[in-house]
Amino acid sequence: MHGQMQPESEGYGAERIADQLLSPRLQDLDLPDGLVVSDIQETVGMFTAEFGLLEDLGYFPGLALETGEEIPMSVSTLFGHSIDRHRMNLGPRGWTLRRRELLVRVDKALASRQVGGKGTPKVVALPRQSAYAAVRAQLAAFIAFRFKSVSSILRQGSDSAGGWQEIAAEQRIGGEEVQTPGCLFKAETQSPGLTVLWSAAFFIAPNYFGAPSTPVFKLVQAGRYKFGVSGPTGGPQWDHNALVTVPTANSVYLHY
Repeated sequence: MHGQMQPESEGYGAERIADQLLSPRLQDLDLPDGLVVSDIQETVGMFTAEFGLLEDLGYFPGLALETGEEIPMSVSTLFGHSIDRHRMNLGPRGWTLRRRELLVRVDKALASRQVGGKGTPKVVALPRQSAYAAVRAQLAAFIAFRFKSVSSILRQGSDSAGGWQEIAAEQRIGGEEVQTPGCLFKAETQSPGLTVLWSAAFFIAPNYFGAPSTPVFKLVQAGRYKFGVSGPTGGPQWDHNALVTVPTANSVYLHY
């Protein structure tokens, strides 16, 4: 495979890269050879945009899992449906609700959904700095996991990479295209005809995986993910109890 990585060391700086991704100064982003982040950049950008928009609330929406972990989540995840992106301007990738309307809706949604049960995470209002710290720490862990996994795959060589395929991807959005390992990942659902969604585990936000189920296949890079579905009856709905680590797993079954 091309795009060989530098030898593993603490010097490549997962926390430094996380800070750079969370910073508005993305031109300062300095990545080691072979580490691809373009697939998660939009998710990070969504978090930073929402973090700024919700500043006046003093808190940020999140989920409290049965494990005790708290994960910040996007506004669309809080609302339980996709958001109309034509009335709120966040720039080129912007949403469409006006800011004041958004604040009121988030406040009401948090107040009405702060319940949980067996197998169902509780919606919580996270203090702003706690939400930021959680995303920063888990983003750094995601980057470190990817770096270690891809380094290991490249050291093994293509003959023993165990189902990995070489894919072309921008190292960063708008940046140089490099070759990186991708795992052919299978998602299955209990009901047919659903759209499968994926999210990086550090911030729950819907990204399109494939449709219609079942099954659906996609080349996925190394990382830690959550999966969910949307369909005719609504969505997104997430399997929050399952943390899927690729390459440890190459498939997921969703009970929807």
